[in-house]
Order: sequence, then C-alpha cells, then structure tokens
Amino acid sequence: MKTRVNCLLVLLLSVGTVTHGLAQSRSIEEIIQGIRETVLKPLRAFESETPTNCDSKNLQTAYAAARVTASLAPDLELRRIAADLTLDIAESALKHDCLDFADKVYRSVISTYVGSGYAAHRQRAQIGIDDVRAAKKTK
Repeated sequence: MKTRVNCLLVLLLSVGTVTHGLAQSRSIEEIIQGIRETVLKPLRAFESETPTNCDSKNLQTAYAAARVTASLAPDLELRRIAADLTLDIAESALKHDCLDFADKVYRSVISTYVGSGYAAHRQRAQIGIDDVRAAKKTK
C-alpha cells in the first residue's frame, strides 16, 4: 500500500506541475517520462510475478496511476498518454490470463476516452474486448 501511495504522490506532483504552469524547472518530456515510469514500474513488477496474481497490488497500482493521470491531465497529449498506458495495462492483463481485469480495463477506456481524439484508443479497446471474449470461450 505504501508503494501505491508513493507512486500516486509522484504522479500527482508530476501532473500537478503541468496543471499549475510550474513546469519551468521540469521539461514536459521529463514529466511525461515520470508519468510513464509511475505506471510502468508496477506493471513490469506484475509481469514478473510468479505465479501470476490477477489481484496483484502491482497491477492495481499501475491501473490507479493511469486513471489518476487521465483525470488530472490538463491537455490532450497527456490524456492520450494515459489512454496508451491504460491499454498497455489491459493488454498485459490479457497476456497473463487475467481476463476479467483486462475486460474491465478495456471497457473503462471506451467509457473514459470519448471524442474523436480518442477513436483509435477506443478501437484498440474494442479489439481487446473481442480478444478477451475469444479467450474466455477457449477456457
């Protein structure tokens, strides 16, 4: 839990820096890299867990960080990054046979990222939902 809180704090500070126009000390590239690391570090930890745990705190932390990014992102570029990261999480969950979690995340992309700027993300999510459905049929 402490790691999750620390990751979210770093994320909030990174996005908050952009939101409040204080990015003078950090470039946008550094902020984006910090956001990516905040989401991908726990995701990679989940991917290395043996055996796979679909209730993994690492998986939950990665998803929470992506959702916080989406909710706080002040512009389309950062929201698209959050959408990409969220899809990465869903695809990892699918790959590791966490089908219910993957389905939930894919569906969240469709409901969260509305508007023409996110059409490709929603399409990718719909393909993922179809992949989850196919995987469930083979079980």
